[in-house]
Amino acid sequence: MTNHPFRDLHDFESALRDWGERPPQTPPGVAARRLVLPARVPSRLPLWQLAAAAVLVWGVFLGAWYGAFGPAVGPAVTVSTVMEPLPDNVMVFWVDAQTPVYFVLSPLGSPKGDPS
Repeated sequence: MTNHPFRDLHDFESALRDWGERPPQTPPGVAARRLVLPARVPSRLPLWQLAAAAVLVWGVFLGAWYGAFGPAVGPAVTVSTVMEPLPDNVMVFWVDAQTPVYFVLSPLGSPKGDPS
């Protein structure tokens, strides 16, 4: 025998019918207005928020106009070293104006410890 609160289908249907006939907790008109009407949103911005936004936009405009947000320009860098001619198997790549990177190319199978 099972341990159900409703021993047969008739008891269940009777309880369901009783539950369906009870009065609603919220009147139907109030429930409909809650679903249909949107949540209240202020229709306009307060004046101080509008003024703050205008000052922020004006400050960004002036900062961009006068170069406050641009890259800093440093003194021009010139390479004053005169490079000697390099052998055919050496390549030079410049990282910036003062940093060369030398690549020495050699045939495959060069002895260990030699530049490769």
